[in-house]
Amino acid sequence: MFDKYKNIIILVLILLVGAGLRIWRLGKESLWYDELYAVWSSRFPLTEILVEQASAMHPPVYFYLGHFWFSLFTGDAGVRSFSVIWGMATIVVVFLIGSLMFNNRAALWASALASISPFLIWYSREATYYSWVAFISMLSFYCLLRGIKLGGRPNWIFYYASTTIAVFSHFFTPVLLLAQLITFFLLRRQWYLRGWSLVGGLALAAQSALLVGMSMNYTRRAADAGSLMEASTFSIFISKFFNGIMASPVVLIGGPLRANVYARHILLFLSLSFVLVLLFIASRKVREVIWEKNFMALSISVLLLVTGPVFLFALLPYGAGVFRFYSWATPLFLIILGRLIAASPRKLGLLLGFAAIFLITVYGTLPAVKKPNWDIRSMMTVVSQNQKYNDRLLCFPVHHCVVAESQYPNDVVTLGGLNDQKNRFFLLDRGQAWSGYQNFYGDLSEDNWISGEDLRPVISSLLLDAERVWILAGDGTSDSYHIADGLYQGLNSDWYEVDKWIKSPYRLSLYERR
Repeated sequence: MFDKYKNIIILVLILLVGAGLRIWRLGKESLWYDELYAVWSSRFPLTEILVEQASAMHPPVYFYLGHFWFSLFTGDAGVRSFSVIWGMATIVVVFLIGSLMFNNRAALWASALASISPFLIWYSREATYYSWVAFISMLSFYCLLRGIKLGGRPNWIFYYASTTIAVFSHFFTPVLLLAQLITFFLLRRQWYLRGWSLVGGLALAAQSALLVGMSMNYTRRAADAGSLMEASTFSIFISKFFNGIMASPVVLIGGPLRANVYARHILLFLSLSFVLVLLFIASRKVREVIWEKNFMALSISVLLLVTGPVFLFALLPYGAGVFRFYSWATPLFLIILGRLIAASPRKLGLLLGFAAIFLITVYGTLPAVKKPNWDIRSMMTVVSQNQKYNDRLLCFPVHHCVVAESQYPNDVVTLGGLNDQKNRFFLLDRGQAWSGYQNFYGDLSEDNWISGEDLRPVISSLLLDAERVWILAGDGTSDSYHIADGLYQGLNSDWYEVDKWIKSPYRLSLYERR
């Protein structure tokens, strides 16, 4: 009886472990800005979601799905559970691809690695769209492989449908299509090129049209922002590309890099490299596996899915983290590792496989589960519990407070704008509110940034009828939250500081009128 259902039983146990690691302490840490924005903007009316996400340079599919989920589940754990679902579904798709391309043993090892993967757990525990991207991309890949190996109209129809959804789930999906095209040519049994070209061409044409419109909007915003945007130079491109490629093996195994876990990531990478070397030395079958057509096809796909997004990221004129762009590569990379472990002699494979799982769990998985987020929840709680009538909240950047208040509400009127490292401020006018990237901040030209003595009359106008003002800005530890020293100085003649709370990267201050 056990032998008959052995694979199913083991897969269920793997899924239970994966679910536990994704659910444990799910709501303990505060949502951070990307999560808060995703939840806030997904609750827009359906007719406005596309407009807002086009302005924010985000693909729309996740936000349409989230519109319904986030309306039902409102707590921190509830909104993150949406990503947990897609993270669990990704484990299942990893098993299916592994079974189709290799065998059940390789598939079980791959799904076990996926269940504890620090990278996949990291984004399965965030209310952002990268867990969804990993799932829909791998589902598209699986449908493609079924079409190639098994043929049949239903498989190709499912591939076309899942690929089209994937195209509008992330704007780097052309890299996925390129990897799939290479896989098709390497594994094809017959010439299905005409059908594949049709869906690929239509999907790319649709996405290209959307990208053109969004790029025009992004260019306008970049021009408005002026000095806020990082200059796009060849040296910056090379630096970003080189750093992304060099970090990729460590990230695929250990998850996104953070300053306090660099040593753990490096130690994990070196330890697993040692395990793989032992596999190659000890088993002739493992050495032969790398020449298998299926293994080579997935290996080339992983290479493309790492270098392609890193290349595109390096072209972007802003400093967003590159690590999230490995969403496509990680599941396929784990399938490759699973195949290598499965190809070794059974006892050796068990020993080294469980050694790899132990190392990943200790040095990668547990830190990913315990990762601390920027705790804007505690800052908003302080304001909520201590607010008085006619209080004002000056927030920099103000849109971080706007999206936070939708999750952690208070009755304080929010004002503010942007500040930069030069201690300059862009303040929204009295009565003006940030309502999404479709409106952005208006005119961010150099003439509208103020500092020094010019701040005093503007602040006086904003706080005309206030007796107390809360100021939420940076404590100097993050480029996303700049210190607001110039603002504190501008308040000093009319206001005095009553209290302050510092929790990196935030500083919350309370001032009362003299």
